[in-house]
Amino acid sequence: MDSKDPTDAHGHSHRVFVRLCAGAFLFITILSLIRHHTFHSSLYDLGIFHQVLWNTARGLPFASSIKHMNYLGDHFSPSLALLAPLEWLPYPMEWMLAAQALAEVLIAWNIFLLARRHLNERLSLLIGIGTLFCPPLFVSTLSDFHPEMFMAAALARGLYDLDCDRPLHGALWFLLMLGGKEDAAMVLLPLGLVLATESRYRVFGLVLAVVAAVWMALALKVFMPAFRPPAQPGAAWFYLGRYAHLGGSVSEVFRSLLFHPLRSLGASLTLPKALTILLIFGSWGFASLFGGLRAAAALPLAGAHFLSMREEQFGFGFHYLVTVMPVLAWAAIFGAPRILDRRPRLTRCLIGVVAIVSVIQRFDYPQHHRWPHHAALREAVSVIPPDAPVCVQNWFGAHLSGRPFVEFCSLWKIEKAQYQYYGWPEFSSATWQIFDLNIYPEQFPRIHARNQALRDAGAVVVMDRDGVSVLRVDEAVLRRATVK
Repeated sequence: MDSKDPTDAHGHSHRVFVRLCAGAFLFITILSLIRHHTFHSSLYDLGIFHQVLWNTARGLPFASSIKHMNYLGDHFSPSLALLAPLEWLPYPMEWMLAAQALAEVLIAWNIFLLARRHLNERLSLLIGIGTLFCPPLFVSTLSDFHPEMFMAAALARGLYDLDCDRPLHGALWFLLMLGGKEDAAMVLLPLGLVLATESRYRVFGLVLAVVAAVWMALALKVFMPAFRPPAQPGAAWFYLGRYAHLGGSVSEVFRSLLFHPLRSLGASLTLPKALTILLIFGSWGFASLFGGLRAAAALPLAGAHFLSMREEQFGFGFHYLVTVMPVLAWAAIFGAPRILDRRPRLTRCLIGVVAIVSVIQRFDYPQHHRWPHHAALREAVSVIPPDAPVCVQNWFGAHLSGRPFVEFCSLWKIEKAQYQYYGWPEFSSATWQIFDLNIYPEQFPRIHARNQALRDAGAVVVMDRDGVSVLRVDEAVLRRATVK
């Protein structure tokens, strides 16, 4: 509190940060569009969300052929429907990517506004810059499109409104976040408990914790099962495999954590995870660690992802950690006077280095260059009739996801456990099938064999160029096509 500068209402830091936010928005949006139009965006997940919003905007709420179920059975995200009007615009996927870039900037902007209520010009600007270029926020925009960025924007605004003594506004933003995904409660419940330690927010915090707990229980036990097909008999929960190093069942995992916490943490730690931790806390010069109990609200969700052996879940280039970043930025605001003021040069340098790392990582050339067969992919996408059932591969599938039926042509190895759990078919029955045999053969191990089997069974070859082919099949061809 002592470091606040009351004369800096609309000073230099405000002008500088506005320009940084504008530049970041343009940078993220332009690169996202380049990535999409060079066939590096994915059916998982831009295509999933495009189809869900496309169907929702046309009166089929959350329908998803890609997930072979209503999307609410996979993740309970009713708030996502608020983005459905984007589908009424021309170029809806481009608007989705721009909206995500705007959400990233709004997270930083609201944290900056919150910082200005407690810190001076210099420290507020550092906290704002740290948030804007925080790797899980800035770099994860490279990972297609996800509701987590919008959830984090709602959380950041809620924290700001709450600090401004607008609890009703804050509650509405928190409820919006809660409807973004079922695991939002893993942030809001501990956040409520942390808030309850302050007399000013005691009632609000306790109510928030209870509402979050009840919502998560209902989402997991009532709402999601209602939209989800039954599992195959005897099939193990497919997420459990990510924690196999801790046990073969949910109870074994919890026993490992309870009785052997250090061993469990050690078994889960990898070098990329350690680097992610350093970059996250380095975003604010480690000030989050000096913000009292506030950073503890990030532990449940961040801890669950840390324990997973799926590296992406605790990688700064993916979306999994996005929703805890506003909490750590909030903690950094209150820790800033204890560390950023005492080590100004060191912390400024550290925040600057992390920002540079984020920009370099986001400007990832392999994710933005044209494939040698780019023209063939464009032609293949263009020959598919609108609304025709089609199957695809991951890296070009998003371009065809605005239709009632789209799926993978053959089993996608990365989600093999989910295929087995629900009994999804290994091969598609879509009338139109696109095959790109040039890249990522490891993702679709039987794609070559499936392509040849359909040809041998009499599929009509609509296009065949540079390793990319479009086949049209009927039920007779599908019955005859066998892959050994």
